[in-house]
Amino acid sequence: MRESIKRMIEKYGCTMRVPGGSEEWRAVIQPLRYRNKLYVEEVSVPAGMIDRAAYLYIGLPENDLTVYPRGTLFECCGEIMTLTHTEVTRINDRDEYVWAIFNYYGKKESEGGEDAQNA
Repeated sequence: MRESIKRMIEKYGCTMRVPGGSEEWRAVIQPLRYRNKLYVEEVSVPAGMIDRAAYLYIGLPENDLTVYPRGTLFECCGEIMTLTHTEVTRINDRDEYVWAIFNYYGKKESEGGEDAQNA
């Protein structure tokens, strides 16, 4: 299973990093879509629209996000996101992948140092 996830990340992933950090890795990030379920802090959005408030992260276990505290900022695709929850998925006693939930924080600062957008 890990090889399938690795191929998916290589093909569809984006570069992740902690702002100001030098370590980079790839992971798949996609908007988290809530449908017909009740969630804490739920915000209803019209059908067909994407709520950019939450993102699902899928990454390799070598990049274990469980070592970061909740609220840690990460950079991906020109946006800053804050870590909300993370877990490692184990199958047959082997860490296969890490999943996490991120919340949108704002746009990455431009090269001139001005913030393009804050949430």
